[in-house]
Amino acid sequence: MLTGNRILNSKYNNNGLRGVYMIKNKRFLISHIWLKGFGGAEINILELTKYLLSKGAYVDIFTYVLKNPLMEEFEKLNVNIITDINYNFKLKEYDYVWSCQNIIPNNMIQDLAMHKNGELPYFIFMHMAALPEYVLEQPYIFDLENRISSKTLAISDEIVKKNLSNFFDKIPSLSYYRNPAPVEFCRIKKDNCKRLSKILAISNHPPEEIKELSEYEDIEIDFMGVWSDNYKLATAELFNQYDCVIGIGKNVQYCLVSSIPIYIYDHFGGPGYLNEDNYSLSEQNNFSGRGFGKKTSQTIYNELINNYKLALEYQSANRKGYIEKFSINEVVPNILKTLNKKKDISLSYKYVNYIISINRFVEDSYVKLTEDKNNLLDAIRFKDNELARISKDNDILRNDCISKDLELSSIKNTKFFKYYKIINKLFKS
Repeated sequence: MLTGNRILNSKYNNNGLRGVYMIKNKRFLISHIWLKGFGGAEINILELTKYLLSKGAYVDIFTYVLKNPLMEEFEKLNVNIITDINYNFKLKEYDYVWSCQNIIPNNMIQDLAMHKNGELPYFIFMHMAALPEYVLEQPYIFDLENRISSKTLAISDEIVKKNLSNFFDKIPSLSYYRNPAPVEFCRIKKDNCKRLSKILAISNHPPEEIKELSEYEDIEIDFMGVWSDNYKLATAELFNQYDCVIGIGKNVQYCLVSSIPIYIYDHFGGPGYLNEDNYSLSEQNNFSGRGFGKKTSQTIYNELINNYKLALEYQSANRKGYIEKFSINEVVPNILKTLNKKKDISLSYKYVNYIISINRFVEDSYVKLTEDKNNLLDAIRFKDNELARISKDNDILRNDCISKDLELSSIKNTKFFKYYKIINKLFKS
């Protein structure tokens, strides 16, 4: 799987016509810094891969780190995943290079320096975070996108405003990739529920006011996220079991195309149910909850119950438009048909050496250090869990000893035990 030949998985071929003429038999390389957990950016890569395969494309993936639980999901697809930045990638092998975090493998960069004639792939650069601490979501390799990009993609207006606009005078062929939803969510046929009773709260960092909703007895709420015992992929089948979802990010698009009411709220706060008054600002901020503020658990509960019917009506009335805007079956073909191929890309050897040095820096000073930190945190969590288990076992033993002592004291105070002691002494004498 890690370095073998490309495999076209036939079970994903030709499920629908839209986009097939631009995708079928085309060769894609997708890069992402790591593929480990069920984060929004990583799920975008998984869903894009599934979609391209469904239209008959060949897909290879480059990543520095491949781990479970996400590794298992990619293994089901039988795609070729390479984890060596020096792997012998060649320009001529691909029609499209879809780059996240500005990652282009070294051999491919070297090919661009030696390129004289012949077809070049389309280079697509995708940016999925606006916060300044996510440095690799910025165009951090100087002038790379300006020189080779056929399309620059942003998840939201917030990313353009807070991230890309700080680095480009003119963003190369800007388009939006607004966390599109798989077509399975567009096919949900859920009977409109008149009363809210069953809620799914999805978060890897839930605030206390969301956790406190479990204390309200007239609603059933299930939690899903890395912090809970319920950490798995969101699917259309899963969403179809609930009347409402509390969440942010990609979960919003999942709900919008399936008309399941979404209550936008997480550690940044949020507007609550989407409506005409808050939709624009919510979308600009990538449906993250930023831009609104925090609420108490009581306020959240009241809004969930009292505004449910209006939220259901709003999303049902707008579902068709949301599918046209957020279905991956609409988004990807629209992007591919507007690409502007660079006819003449010639990188100097000095510039190529600069990029390779940046790639080495990212691998050695970012990826490895981050992995070392994560491994240390995992080890600490494991030890903490072990200590907690030992402490719990000790508490059980201590309580058991206390119980036995009380039972023994009770026995010693009985008349039967006192008679027994007297009889025992007589027999010994």
